[in-house]
Amino acid sequence: GRLTGMQVRRRMARLLGAAALAMSIGTTASADPIPQDWLNNIHTGCVNACKQQQFSAPSCETACTCVEQQTAAQLDKSEFQAMNAAETNRQPMPPALQSKVEAIQDRCAPAQ
Repeated sequence: GRLTGMQVRRRMARLLGAAALAMSIGTTASADPIPQDWLNNIHTGCVNACKQQQFSAPSCETACTCVEQQTAAQLDKSEFQAMNAAETNRQPMPPALQSKVEAIQDRCAPAQ
């Protein structure tokens, strides 16, 4: 059946979370861009998590390319580290960061 918007958001949150948890990153905060190797890890972790959720490989590739590009465009290195720390510690993200992450999720949700 067709997923509701909330189900898609939850799945995208898990995809981003899985991608963040796949990373081992330091805690130096700065306004630097996210390094390309981190973005590559985001993409790989996202695709793996997406396929586990029964989305098709082409849908996962499209959605995760979007996640990678939007993460690079919307978040800086310190914001990505804050998202990663929140996921790792199972804590809520700061509200401003949460709304950026939700915008990425909404824009990049995989097609059924």
